[in-house]
Amino acid sequence: MDKENWSFKPIGDANPKVVLLTFDDAPDKYSLAIAQTLKRLEVPAIFFVNGHFLENDENKAVLKEIHEMGFPIGNHTYSHVNLKELNEKEQEREIVKLNNLVEGIIGVRPKYFRAPFGSNTEHSKKSLRKKKCWS
Repeated sequence: MDKENWSFKPIGDANPKVVLLTFDDAPDKYSLAIAQTLKRLEVPAIFFVNGHFLENDENKAVLKEIHEMGFPIGNHTYSHVNLKELNEKEQEREIVKLNNLVEGIIGVRPKYFRAPFGSNTEHSKKSLRKKKCWS
């Protein structure tokens, strides 16, 4: 991304007309239908998950089904909290708790992270690299 004008530039010889679709707050009530449609149309996407949606077996099954369709699962924190409002230990807990939960459900740790509200912190970035939270 060119931060001077917020435009995107292709990496190397990549197609400049490519779009990356991402869906936050999965597995909410529309996630499975969205995934099924994207799969049918052969459109790749990443689904970013909140842990509080995974507190019941039905949503765990939905997450597993989305993953089995071939969609990457990303971390969007356990409780969708603004990381800038948390201390460092709480930030780590929000991210690591969800990574552990997702891995227990689909067998793979998320390798993508998106902070809710775009409020990533330097500590969360540093600690994720240091703790090797990703697969």
